Amino acid sequence: GNKNHKPNIALVGDSHASALAYELSNAFTKADLSYIQYTKNGCPFAPFIHKKKTENCDKYQSEYLKDFDLKGVDTFIISSRWAYYINDGDFDNSEGGVDVRGIENIYSANSTPISAPYEIRKQSVLNAYSNAIISLLNKGKKVILIYPIPEQGWDIPTRKAKQLLFNEKNTNLSIKSEVVSNRNNEVVATFNQLGDRKYLSRVYPTKILCNTYIKDRCISELNNVSLYYDGDHLSNEGAKLVVNEVMKFVK
Repeated sequence: GNKNHKPNIALVGDSHASALAYELSNAFTKADLSYIQYTKNGCPFAPFIHKKKTENCDKYQSEYLKDFDLKGVDTFIISSRWAYYINDGDFDNSEGGVDVRGIENIYSANSTPISAPYEIRKQSVLNAYSNAIISLLNKGKKVILIYPIPEQGWDIPTRKAKQLLFNEKNTNLSIKSEVVSNRNNEVVATFNQLGDRKYLSRVYPTKILCNTYIKDRCISELNNVSLYYDGDHLSNEGAKLVVNEVMKFVK
């Protein structure tokens, strides 16, 4: 944003958050505001998250928390690939697109070991999500929580290029909204259970991308312009749609 201003707003999360950074910066510049970015790939915003193949998420986030206080951050824009960290298996969009994950991409939280049963690990991560947000709110911080961004299951630019190259039926790429809903229902339920809180605002990417342009579908491109730069990260065009909603809560 405007680098002449000391930022009191932070963008936090994993690569889904960093995918918003460019368009968020553009929007903040227009609004004469600035923010500071705290993101690490593979690390959702929740302290004490750990991984089978370590990413040192807990180390980085403990450092973030110290810096928030040091810098005087009072508003947090939070985005992550939430469902990814509570699922051990591949994401299958039911139409031929499968996002394969390695066995090393298994997560748990707090004192729950990676060797614990799946349901226990999953609940530990969901609890970590809630606790991280509640902790900020209890400190009087403002939170703009971005709900799950629909994953697509296949690399959208590549798939669209092949569609155009081989003269396949040229329709807007999309997947079933039911698949997206099933993928994210536990995360959404966890966030909804936070209830109405004074300093909590919510942004719903599914309300932007699903059941809007195509009934019962979540789109991944519009007019041959990809809204994703791979299978789950928003491109700048896609990010712009979400950032427009975020800015409604930025002051």
